[in-house]
Parts: sequence; structure tokens; C-alpha cells
Amino acid sequence: MRLPWLRSVEPLAPPTHEELIRLVALGDEAAFAELYDAVAPRVFGLVRRVVRDPAQSQEVTQEVFLDIWTQAARFDADRGKAMAWILVIAHRRAVDRVRASQASRDRDLRQASRSTRKVTTTSRTPWKPPWTPNASARPWTP
Repeated sequence: MRLPWLRSVEPLAPPTHEELIRLVALGDEAAFAELYDAVAPRVFGLVRRVVRDPAQSQEVTQEVFLDIWTQAARFDADRGKAMAWILVIAHRRAVDRVRASQASRDRDLRQASRSTRKVTTTSRTPWKPPWTPNASARPWTP
């Protein structure tokens, strides 16, 4: 016997990234977890290609998802796809990390060269002119 009030229900399509970001903007933690599961591999892959260090790549990926959580309300679906927005955030964060790392390395090298110069200058003997007179030599007379 068929009951008229029971209809076959079509399975719901999974939410799009745009819908998930809209829910994340409202503070939906389950939507954030679903978005994370959907995009984390691509985000980590992009960050890993830019940063190259696995540990720093994990840190940057974590920072990216923190940015997504805090800035989800800024996403505008009329301006582009959610995945593009997420990957732009990831790329910018990764480039910032590479630049900060390079700047730190450059600072360390400058500091090391300054301390090396100081050590080198203090260890030198005092300068003497090459024409130091010899006491046993006769003075020149015209």
C-alpha cells in the first residue's frame, strides 16, 4: 500500500563552497568543518609549493583557515568563486611568509657581517707609514 504523504525524496546536493562560506560568516562551525574538508588539500598544496618547508606550510595553512573564519563575511559571490577567494588568501599568506623568512635571513647575515667586521678591525695592528725613518741611515742632504 502506498501512502500519499510519503514522497520519494531526492538526495540533497552537497552545498557549494559559496553556500558554505555564507554559513561560516554566520558562525556555523559544521559548515566550516565541511569547507575545511573540501578545500584543505588544495590550500595546503598551493602553500606547500610556495613556502616549500612542510612545517611552515602547515602553519600558513592554519593561518589561512583562521582568515577564512574571521573574514567570511567579506566574501562576495558576485565578484568571484569561493575557491578563487580562498586560494588568493592562501597565496598571499604564503608569499608573506617567504618574504618574512627572507628578510629575517638577510637581517641575520647583515648582523653577522657587522660583528665580523668589528672583530676584524679590533684585531688589526695599528697602521704604520711605509716611510718610517731608519735611525741608522744618514739624513738626506742636497
